[in-house]
Amino acid sequence: MHNFRMTPRAVVLMLASGLVAPAAAQSDPAGFDTVFNIGTVPPGSIFDVPGAVTGTLIGDGDIFVGDAFVTPAFLFGDTLGSDSQLNLFDGGTIFSLFSAGPIDGSGSNVEVNISGGSVGSGFAANSGSTVNISGGSVSSGFTANSGSAVNVSGGSVGSDFDANSGSTVNISGGSVGSFFNANSASTVNISGGSVGNDANAFSGSTVNVSGGFVGNFFDANSGSTTNISGGLVGTNFDAFSGTTVNISGGSVDAGFNANSGSTVHISGGAVGSDFDAFSGSKVNVSGGTVGEMFAAFTDSTVNLFGTSFFLDGAELTELVLGEAFTIADRDVTLTGILADGSAFDFDLNTSLTDSVVFGNDFFDTNAVLTVTLVPTPGAAAALVLGGFVAARRHR
Repeated sequence: MHNFRMTPRAVVLMLASGLVAPAAAQSDPAGFDTVFNIGTVPPGSIFDVPGAVTGTLIGDGDIFVGDAFVTPAFLFGDTLGSDSQLNLFDGGTIFSLFSAGPIDGSGSNVEVNISGGSVGSGFAANSGSTVNISGGSVSSGFTANSGSAVNVSGGSVGSDFDANSGSTVNISGGSVGSFFNANSASTVNISGGSVGNDANAFSGSTVNVSGGFVGNFFDANSGSTTNISGGLVGTNFDAFSGTTVNISGGSVDAGFNANSGSTVHISGGAVGSDFDAFSGSKVNVSGGTVGEMFAAFTDSTVNLFGTSFFLDGAELTELVLGEAFTIADRDVTLTGILADGSAFDFDLNTSLTDSVVFGNDFFDTNAVLTVTLVPTPGAAAALVLGGFVAARRHR
């Protein structure tokens, strides 16, 4: 049996060959009324323009001091106003609790480019701002608020990053720490780089993973949508009630939990061992691979879509194209070809002990298991209306 555990070499190869979307380009300083260059500007930089305000420190870092805008004559404010660009280089520092754009959301044409230096904790990207992080170090507690766009292509960002409602966060490189939160109505696109353990997708958020690495213990909470088409996702992924998880590519490591009320569509990619479909969950498989020790507990639903199905080697010839057929048999082996052409086999064992001790699959007698015959991968996709799909070869 194969167990699809991630190896360090596999991580390196996936990061090197993954689909990496470029971050938004930094803007021409000519598009801003005021340009602040903090740190050492590299020779030949597009930001080395006449009239730019220079220094090594900006902000006040003091929660007890009232909000004040930074100006050419006053770098100890904590808010970058409209029509302003702030560029941070090696040797420069943005103090804690700094805001890109006014906190009331009235800002426009605000840009912060971080290619070096350090940023203190509690940085806030507010409405009308774009923050591009390509280097340097950003401390914990970064907040992307409504109307902001944050592009991380390099450098490091600390833990407890909050992507709030109406924000867009694109991660194509660099690293983001643990406890990343995609909050309601935010959009997070991960095409490269890495995101640490314990990330959360909350109600109304959409998280798209097409490359890079996302750590262990990802929680897809009620009302969220997570789309995995590439990259690597770590162990112990939890899909909770009311969430939808679509896996069409990439690799998801062992210990996936489809909890009650969740819906998981697998149409490609590789899902590791120890997949648990708990009571009230729905798992639709039409392609890809799933590791050993798949468990379907009582009142869960597992739907398979493929071009042929066999029970203990005997083909199911009574199937009608496009109609779900319930498999009530247990303690037999179900094999076949999924809609994408992948071979699969499930041991429909009713002994949970055998699953734990011997690495077999487990299908409770009260779990619903169906197979649906489809003519071709294209036709299968049409039948399931964009979604159900993919399973596993583990022998």
